[in-house]
Amino acid sequence: MAGSYQNWDMWVVKLDADGAFSWQKCLGGSDRDIAQDIIAVSDGMYVVAGFTGSSDGDVVGNHGDRDGWFVTLNESGTLLQQICLGGSSREEVYDVSPSSDGSYTVAGRNHLFSSGWAVKLDSGYFTPEELSAAFEADVISGAPPLEVTFTDLSTGEPDEWAWDFTNDGTVDSTEQNPVYTYTELGTYTVSLTVTNADGSDVETKADYITVVSGLPVFPGCKRLPQDLNGDGVYEDVNGNGRLDFDDVVTFFADIEWAIENEPPLRRLT
Repeated sequence: MAGSYQNWDMWVVKLDADGAFSWQKCLGGSDRDIAQDIIAVSDGMYVVAGFTGSSDGDVVGNHGDRDGWFVTLNESGTLLQQICLGGSSREEVYDVSPSSDGSYTVAGRNHLFSSGWAVKLDSGYFTPEELSAAFEADVISGAPPLEVTFTDLSTGEPDEWAWDFTNDGTVDSTEQNPVYTYTELGTYTVSLTVTNADGSDVETKADYITVVSGLPVFPGCKRLPQDLNGDGVYEDVNGNGRLDFDDVVTFFADIEWAIENEPPLRRLT
């Protein structure tokens, strides 16, 4: 069975109106994961309810022993969201039903108290998060070779990433969180395209990375020091565009580094 975690998985199979196979999806982790109910919701999505003893694989946030587990799938069977509900004992869910106010009520059993168990989830949980590209860099200016670590901040569960670090239309990396070294002076526009089964989205940051000769970026800062008044003294140590107390703190915290890496910085004292 494709995608099985080699234990008791939730197994969802979709057939078309003629009974022909459309897709199948195994859900769970290394422990027992059992589906008890499934309903169709808006935009072709499906909600699967049951319980899980896993804390790995598709399962995130298990509270201990066995939790009620709720999973949303899109129309193609791709996992969109999951949530574990319960405590340190054993909770199982057997039914999920839509309510008139757009929320969903789930019913099951709490074994610790040997009692029935009901949970209400508002409708917002079942609304898929929109795919939206976003990213940041740990350093955005400095002297070559400038090594920059890019971090993907995209939402909507992307499963493919295409980075263009120099705005030349060429994909430079398909990693989620790549590292790129700029060796030439210049200002660079960076783009990230993210894709999932529902489509794609792009974020472009114009003139985002600046590679210049001269002063280095102080440890813990993202920008080059700046000479705000043109007197040859780089008083804006953290590069935020103004002289403030943080510049003093940053400089004296790293004064030995400053002297070792760029002797002209002694003029800041």
